[in-house]
Amino acid sequence: MRGPLQNRVEPGGKIVATRSRYGEPTGRMGNRGVLHSARNRQILRPFRSKAWLICCLQFKGRHREVMAPNRYTELFFLDDFVALSAGHRPCAHCRRPEFKSFAENWARCHHHHHHRHHHRWTAREIDELLHEQRLAGPRPLTSPLPDGAMIRCCEDSYLLWQGKYHRFAHEGYDRRVDVDDLDPANCEVLTPPSTLKVLQAGWRPDLPAPHSTASSCCC
Repeated sequence: MRGPLQNRVEPGGKIVATRSRYGEPTGRMGNRGVLHSARNRQILRPFRSKAWLICCLQFKGRHREVMAPNRYTELFFLDDFVALSAGHRPCAHCRRPEFKSFAENWARCHHHHHHRHHHRWTAREIDELLHEQRLAGPRPLTSPLPDGAMIRCCEDSYLLWQGKYHRFAHEGYDRRVDVDDLDPANCEVLTPPSTLKVLQAGWRPDLPAPHSTASSCCC
C-alpha cells in the first residue's frame, strides 16, 4: 500500500507525511514553488520561491493532479493559523479579498520601512520581508502575543486563542492549556514578527473557531 505523500505543513514550516486529511471549512492549500521530484514525488527542497502562499482548497471548480511533474507542489495546512505560523500569506489570486485586507493592515504596521508613510506594499515586497524572517527562525517568547499567534514549547506547537493555548495535532487542536501553565523560558515564537504585527492590528483570516477538530477531505 502506498504511503501518504509528504505535503502536510507543520506550524514551524516543516513539510511532513501524515495520513491526516484537512478539509473544509478550515483546511487550506498553498505552495512554495516546485519542491518535488518529477520521478517519484519526493520532496527535494523546502522552498523554490519566496512567495509562500495560502490558497483555498477549492477555487472555481478547478482540479489539479497533486504533485504532477514540473508543477508547483501542493502543500496542505490544518488552517490559516498554521500556514501563517509557517511563514505563508494569503494568495492574491484565489483569496483576493483576504490578501487585500492583509496587505492593508501590513502597510499600516510597517510604514516605518518606507519613507512614504502611505506606501502600498506589493505582494513581492511582503514576500521579501517574510523570507528574511523565515530564515531568521523562531524567536524567544518575551512579550504578550495576539490571538492567532503560534509558539513551540517542549517540542509541541500551540495556538494562542482567547486566553488559552491550543496544542496542535494534525487531526486538530487536541488539548487546551492555560497561558500561565507554559513557562516562557521554554517557549519560542513561530509566527513571523511581521505577521504578528498584522494579527495585533486586529486582522483575522475568515474561518471558524480554530480549536475545532479537522474533518476529512479528498485532497
